[in-house]
Amino acid sequence: MSTVTEAIDVAGQVGEFDTTITELHADERVAWNSDSGPNHAGVTSLHRLGDEKTWVMPRRGRSIHP
Repeated sequence: MSTVTEAIDVAGQVGEFDTTITELHADERVAWNSDSGPNHAGVTSLHRLGDEKTWVMPRRGRSIHP
């Protein structure tokens, strides 16, 4: 799929890492895994609530496995 660079800011610690999109459903869901930096993965789900509202549910995790 696609590779993107993601920027993060956690408690003032700023960083970037490359990710690969592993699942993409337009206007519904995107999932990814990191390719560099910390071993991260995540998914963001989008839920339409009306013509001008969307509920966005981001979930990010970190694997403890190398």
